[in-house]
Amino acid sequence: MRDAWIELTNKHFQSAEHVAVFFGVTEKAARNWRDGVTGPRGGAVAYAIKNVPGAAEKLLGA
Repeated sequence: MRDAWIELTNKHFQSAEHVAVFFGVTEKAARNWRDGVTGPRGGAVAYAIKNVPGAAEKLLGA
């Protein structure tokens, strides 16, 4: 899932700042997600599945 999350945040969002605003996290957290340093918690994944087109298929392999 790590690689899928990195791909999702880099493909669907223009910048770490955009990721931060969309998910309500710090810009540092967003940068770490995009760089693969850390990953999101369940709430962010659920939010992405609900609000980002194609996220469920990408993240869950559905």
